[in-house]
Amino acid sequence: SLIGLFSAAIASYVVGVSHSLAWVRAVLDLGGCLILFFLAVAAFRRHEHLVDTLTALAVSGLVVSAIGLVQYFVWPEMPGFPANALPAATFGNRNLLAEYLAPATPMVLLLAYGARRAWRRWFAWGAAALMLFCLVCTRTRAAWLGLAVVGAVTSYFWIPALRRRAIKYEVSRLWSWAIVACCTTICIIWFTTTVRPFWAQDKKGSPVQALIGTTLQDPGIQERLAFWSGCVAMINDSPFLGVGAGQWLVHYPAYDLGRTVHNYGYARFPHSDPLQIAAETGLVGLAFYAWFLVLILRMLWRGARNEWGDRKAILVACLASVVAFLVEGLFGFPGTQASTRALFWIVCGIGVTVAGTWESEERRVVGRTKTMTLTLGFLVFSLVALWASRQQVAADRQNMLASSLMRIDRPDLAAQEVEKAAPYGVWDPDILFV
Repeated sequence: SLIGLFSAAIASYVVGVSHSLAWVRAVLDLGGCLILFFLAVAAFRRHEHLVDTLTALAVSGLVVSAIGLVQYFVWPEMPGFPANALPAATFGNRNLLAEYLAPATPMVLLLAYGARRAWRRWFAWGAAALMLFCLVCTRTRAAWLGLAVVGAVTSYFWIPALRRRAIKYEVSRLWSWAIVACCTTICIIWFTTTVRPFWAQDKKGSPVQALIGTTLQDPGIQERLAFWSGCVAMINDSPFLGVGAGQWLVHYPAYDLGRTVHNYGYARFPHSDPLQIAAETGLVGLAFYAWFLVLILRMLWRGARNEWGDRKAILVACLASVVAFLVEGLFGFPGTQASTRALFWIVCGIGVTVAGTWESEERRVVGRTKTMTLTLGFLVFSLVALWASRQQVAADRQNMLASSLMRIDRPDLAAQEVEKAAPYGVWDPDILFV
């Protein structure tokens, strides 16, 4: 399924109308993710490997959540962290932060449950509580929905397992569970019902009011419906292999019909990962992607239902994380964000390893040569993708300057900026207005 998905992305270049450097970057990103998946399958063979990785994930979640909360409540214009919607932390936008926190939270909770050292457990509980609090502050409905699904999936497997003692539970850990749960619940209830930052100028009020009030009249909802409508029309015109990987933003203006495109540009993603995959790699690419998801979800579901002990806890957390990512992908674009996308493929690799041969007597022993080959392959893909991204950023800078010059009626200077952007081999969508 993964080889088919990668092949569809490559084949889309042949039938695509435009052959810009954006395709190269998209294919390299996908190839790097696939290598990262197989590297995770090869690397996570012992409990210590997983604990170290989850600890690093808890550190990252704690740091970005702390920065986001400081931005939201105390220091909105924190230097070095530009943002267009708070709390954004290091992501630049609250929606991107929420898309990362939702699938990361189940894995951090897994560390809080399964870490053998007390300081790791308490650290993970603190990080998870702060991540949940920050997630609520983002006011992102797709992430809230993903978090609700995470709670439902976890409860479905954990409550019966605790009754049957299928998951280990030490009474000595009851205090950490109770303290963190009570503090988090009190803070979330207090915030969602009363708190509004003193500097906030939006009219949405508290997060609960933002969720309940005028959802269908929200401009963001209307824009998403317009994106999806144009994306469906794009799929109808190129149903087999799509318009080319990474080419959605180039072709979309022709399908917008003036609904969302304006003088200041438009969204670079359709706010739906499945629709973007279908538009760029066609129904063939979407079929391979769906095949992979069915295999992963079936493996995790069966393992979470049939396994016992630590294996069951790990598989439940992986299943919850993957489901949160997929739910967010229906209304957002976590699959296009580097950190969230990398987390998804690593979690899938962990799930495959644990559900298959992790720490079993008949497991395959992955040699150092194979692991090193995968590591070097991922490094090469990442470096080339970084170069392609640098080229696109350099071209985008010139194209955006040209677009700004056109708004002040200086077509002569705008043409000069366009000529500077052309050698980079990338056409930014804003150039269409010029």
